[in-house]
Amino acid sequence: MKTDLVPGNPPFKMFGSPVEWVDRGSKGESYVEVRSLSATRSKLTLSLAYPIEGVVAVATFRPDGTLEQLSVAER
Repeated sequence: MKTDLVPGNPPFKMFGSPVEWVDRGSKGESYVEVRSLSATRSKLTLSLAYPIEGVVAVATFRPDGTLEQLSVAER
């Protein structure tokens, strides 16, 4: 989903295919929402929601891109 937190719609990939940046979907449509994004010298924290399944996730990455921590919960 398009967000001011990620300007310019960078060319991300998921399962080897380009991610399509879309406006917020309607009820019943599938999309991932970037809820927050913060970075320091030592970590990047990304919070995502997948509304159609009622799932939220928070991932923390090290500067080399290694996943440090992942939490997933149903709302």
